[in-house]
This record gives sequence, C-alpha cells and structure tokens, in this order.
Amino acid sequence: MIMMMRSKHKKILVIISALLLFAGVTTAAVLYLFPYQPDQPPKADDTGSTQLGILEVANANNQFAFDLYKQLIKTEPSNLFFHLIAFLPLWP
Repeated sequence: MIMMMRSKHKKILVIISALLLFAGVTTAAVLYLFPYQPDQPPKADDTGSTQLGILEVANANNQFAFDLYKQLIKTEPSNLFFHLIAFLPLWP
C-alpha cells in the first residue's frame, strides 16, 4: 500500500516537473522571439487621418459604449458600475 502511494506521488511529481519545464521553455521562447522594448513602441500609421475622421471614430466608440451599457444593464441591473475616471475621455 505504501509503495503504491510512493509510486503515485512520483508520477505526480514527474508530471508537475514536466509541466513546469514546458512552461519555462515556452516562456523563454516567447520572450526571445518577441522581446519587450519599451523605448521603441510600435508606430501608428495615421497619415490619412483627418480631424473629422478622428471625431467620427470617437463618436462611434462612445455610441458603442453606451449601447453596450444599455444592453448590460438589462441583464445585470444591480451589479453594473462604472468609475468616473472611465468617462474622462468623453470630455473635451
């Protein structure tokens, strides 16, 4: 009985060790292939944008947010909360 338990514990230890090794190798590979470079953020291509286009996108985004809020309030009327800081981008 005790030998069976030790064998079971060894199997669990081997499985956990293999999972940790896999996670470590995967993390190292991702960090090697896609290094984090905070001093070189990706550049946005806004060469064709206009003030009117930017305003239309902002208005569409706001309309989407309020429509989503209306739908969510129907399903969760008592637990929906937005902090004031979330609405700061709405003011000019």
